[in-house]
Amino acid sequence: MDFKKSKAVDFVGRTLIIEQEMTKPHRDDTDDSHQLLTYSDAGRIAGVSKTTIGKWVKIGVLRSVPMPGSKRRRIKRAVMMRFLHSLDEQC
Repeated sequence: MDFKKSKAVDFVGRTLIIEQEMTKPHRDDTDDSHQLLTYSDAGRIAGVSKTTIGKWVKIGVLRSVPMPGSKRRRIKRAVMMRFLHSLDEQC
């Protein structure tokens, strides 16, 4: 499996190396950009913990959406991928 490395700065100024799985485009026309990710799923994609995802959401660098009837939140896959792409451009 191929990985692409990205850099990010954490909350105390340390530089983090994030390994992002490079995926092949889907062969079908399904649009998964509205797929919702748990913080754990988003963390696996970004190569960080779900706690780090929660911190990024809390400080506003990553957006999440509330789940109806619950205190839990999810991250749209498209938002997560855009965020990771923006990190990659900063490197």
